[in-house]
Amino acid sequence: MIFRKILRRKRYSLGRFKLRIAAKKAVCLAFRSGRYLPITDLFGNIVKLVNPDSKKVLESYEYTSFGQESKETLIGNPWRYRGLRTDSVTKLVQCTFRDYSPELQHFLTADPTGYSDGPNLYGYARSNPIAFCDLNGLETMYGPCMCHGLDCEYYTSGKCGHGASITIVDDVPPARNVKVKEWFDYEEHVARQLANQGYKWPVNYSQSLDLQREELPDIGIGFINGVGNSPLEALNSATYVSNIAGGINVHLTYAATNGLIPDNIQAAYNLLGYYATNATKLLYDSWMEYFDTAGPDATYLQVCHSWGAIHVRNALLMCNKKMRKRIYVIAVAPGGYTDKNICGDVVHYINEDSFRDLVPRFDQFGLHMALSQGTVKKVKSLPNEPYFNHSFQSPTYISPLKKSIKKYLKRGKLR
Repeated sequence: MIFRKILRRKRYSLGRFKLRIAAKKAVCLAFRSGRYLPITDLFGNIVKLVNPDSKKVLESYEYTSFGQESKETLIGNPWRYRGLRTDSVTKLVQCTFRDYSPELQHFLTADPTGYSDGPNLYGYARSNPIAFCDLNGLETMYGPCMCHGLDCEYYTSGKCGHGASITIVDDVPPARNVKVKEWFDYEEHVARQLANQGYKWPVNYSQSLDLQREELPDIGIGFINGVGNSPLEALNSATYVSNIAGGINVHLTYAATNGLIPDNIQAAYNLLGYYATNATKLLYDSWMEYFDTAGPDATYLQVCHSWGAIHVRNALLMCNKKMRKRIYVIAVAPGGYTDKNICGDVVHYINEDSFRDLVPRFDQFGLHMALSQGTVKKVKSLPNEPYFNHSFQSPTYISPLKKSIKKYLKRGKLR
């Protein structure tokens, strides 16, 4: 019965929320002291109140990203942070189902829907209110599109690919992290955990390597590996890509592996939480370094495998719009999918038999998106291949990989 009540309330709330989005923003606020015209910022916060008769600004507000305010309202305006009502006594922001404390930066009650929005039942906007929002206290949604603001038709879905990006305009250097938390330096976190438990074995660290081969003018190629690869195996895969491309240089971003459980935990955080861990930052830095020295028309081909495809998606979300359009992606047996709107172009190669390789089916939302965009190419396992056919250098993928790389080198296109 309780669950049914929650569903009924959620349905009603979402209906109101859709009306709010359809209207874009409130056009007038009325309370005891009078009527006022609100002015909002990109995130829906009311930053000024204007007298409709005199056209003068009567009151202004400033907020931190989590909603902490620097001064009190003097005219009794309860509608401020995110356009929601703030209680004048408790200073709690009243979302539809829960009260949020800007001072504590989390909700005061547990999520009534359970763990559907992540492991933290009290967390607000995945602890990243710049990229996400939670107006009803039930589900985290993409924040305002940084390219189009609240006017973007994909405000709540992030389908345009800009919803999770922190870069606001193209001439400002993009932020380093998709999501800033202690998980950013994941490998140091693993090292501390192992040390605390008395384990002595060393922790692998992600790193950038270079084959030191000849570079093509205005064309860069990179590779990032999947889960379970040693540095030597990743270097071997980068050499494999270089040989397919005719022996030109390949920039390798090695995504370090530290065991099945730590790797899978990190992959889940990368995929579902959009966390930028060590390899993501190194990948982004390698692109920045390349474009800093390359010509204005230079492009970059990023080849990735398995878990590496998630790092590529998150690194692209750290880039500004112009830089994204200069990066092309080839993903082999990907653990996550890249929206074609956040890069120059992308092609995902997956095994047509899901039982022969389950990894590309983990990201069901991403797979559905990629299929609708026509960026998925299904390939059939060749005879005598192992039943679980997930290897980057599997003969199954060599032919389509060669075609895509050669087409890119010749025409600047993947398909």
